[in-house]
Amino acid sequence: MRAAVASELLPPLRALDVLAEPTRRLILQLLAQQPATVTELAHGLKQSQPLVSKHLRVLREAGLVEASVSPADARVRIYELRRDQLAELEAWLADLRATWRHRTRHTPLDPDYYKHPGPGVNYTTRGKPRQRYPPTK
Repeated sequence: MRAAVASELLPPLRALDVLAEPTRRLILQLLAQQPATVTELAHGLKQSQPLVSKHLRVLREAGLVEASVSPADARVRIYELRRDQLAELEAWLADLRATWRHRTRHTPLDPDYYKHPGPGVNYTTRGKPRQRYPPTK
């Protein structure tokens, strides 16, 4: 498949690109629990406040988080998740999962199914041989 064709098939999911960074995923996990300030996030992540602010800026530009002014102090911003970008990402993953399941619906769910020493034999997790198909006579 040519590179130009491949890029045309992919939807523009900025959220997926942004979430490749582990710290940003951790920030989203923390914000999923409750809205937080930069200081609270930095403390929870055990990272510096300027570094967390940079990650929040990237997440804000991607539309994953939004900032609002704190009612107690106008200098403080409270960050929380935005649902629209996450819903778009979830819809893309659901389409991918549906296609994958349809294509692989005959694949066994047992993770050890393909780990076998010879044709037709597979061992269970308890070490007993399991037949993959009826034995030939």
